[in-house]
Amino acid sequence: MSSATRSRHASWRADGDALDELLERSEDADEPVSAALELEERAAEAFGALDPEREDPALAMAEAVVLYPARRRDEAGAPRADVLRLAARSELRGRPPAHVDSWLCEPRVQV
Repeated sequence: MSSATRSRHASWRADGDALDELLERSEDADEPVSAALELEERAAEAFGALDPEREDPALAMAEAVVLYPARRRDEAGAPRADVLRLAARSELRGRPPAHVDSWLCEPRVQV
């Protein structure tokens, strides 16, 4: 989870204390994303600790971007806007909450 978090950090387009804390929390999780059988559970725990109500759109998309390549490794090298769009479609079931949709519209990413 650590490498997925670090490698996708640039896609999130936002800096902030919560995202920095997420990087610190996942720093010791060195196993490959594909080997983390409980990836969804671990991601939910890590992101939930930072934003229990899922109010931060950057963290919501960060979670989607961390989880998406575990399912679709063939898309891991896609351009940033594509990764955000594909992750939102896949992980947020194609219907991101309004606050996430607004956040995605800022860089002009349509789900």
